[in-house]
Amino acid sequence: MDSSIKVIVFVSYYLFMEGGFGKTLGKMVTGTIVVNLDNEQPKGSLLIIRTLIRIIPILNILDALTFLNTNKTGLHDSISSTKLVKSKDYPSIY
Repeated sequence: MDSSIKVIVFVSYYLFMEGGFGKTLGKMVTGTIVVNLDNEQPKGSLLIIRTLIRIIPILNILDALTFLNTNKTGLHDSISSTKLVKSKDYPSIY
């Protein structure tokens, strides 16, 4: 598969799943959702930033390293002003 098609599929998957449902398949398994810092559904621009950080190679490497810090917040969450929360605590967001 061509790399540009992979990027389009990757970005589309994350924007569709996190934008529409607040969670990807992995988040469904872990019982978490993505919210903004006000514990509301994040706007599309925050989700775009969050997703782009995952596909830019150097930022992706830095993102992986940020999970070694004490608060376990990824670079993609810090920069996009989003966070993961337990979905059972926020049943009315999505």
